[in-house]
Amino acid sequence: MSENDIVFTIYIIFMVFALVVSIKYASIMMKKTGLFLPQVIIAGTIHFVLGVIAIIAWIVYTFSTNEMIFIGGVFLGMSMIVIGEILLITIVLMKKKKWLLNN
Repeated sequence: MSENDIVFTIYIIFMVFALVVSIKYASIMMKKTGLFLPQVIIAGTIHFVLGVIAIIAWIVYTFSTNEMIFIGGVFLGMSMIVIGEILLITIVLMKKKKWLLNN
């Protein structure tokens, strides 16, 4: 396994971690406050910011290497942010009733 493979794996794991953290935040805060929309917006912002941090780290690491790795990683990061936001909203909408009833 090369250094690029290890960094690429960490990059993907961090993006998945961002999704898990944002879902966990939404569930805890919806149970605690009973508010839906503000918590979803904050969770989405958390996911977006962590994704942008991961993309910036990818840019810093791969800027001086192969341009295809650079472009591919940035495109993957942007795609994972969009897919993660869609998953976040879908999961929160599916669990909304359960989380708000535990208030």
